[in-house]
Amino acid sequence: MTHQEKWSKVADIYGYSLKNNNSFLGRTKENWARLYEEDKHLNNVPLAEWDNLFFFRIKGTPLNKNQREELETLGISGVGLYMGACLFKNLVIRDILGVEGESQDA
Repeated sequence: MTHQEKWSKVADIYGYSLKNNNSFLGRTKENWARLYEEDKHLNNVPLAEWDNLFFFRIKGTPLNKNQREELETLGISGVGLYMGACLFKNLVIRDILGVEGESQDA
């Protein structure tokens, strides 16, 4: 399973999608495309921005037992800041930019 596949599954478990999001997390689609062209892993976006998304969108989201078990099968047993970066980078790449199937291992 690629990094992108893993975080796509996590997004599905949490019920997150950016496909119908017009704000594009505070940036234009063109700006995201430029950032992605410069760095396919979006490491050029400050970590603090991904962390803020975690605090405002993930932290405290209640999960049922089945959702927790699904996360555990992906090797995720707890919630941490790393989730914000991995999850939202994947959502930007998949949902906003429409890139599927590339591995984002960094």
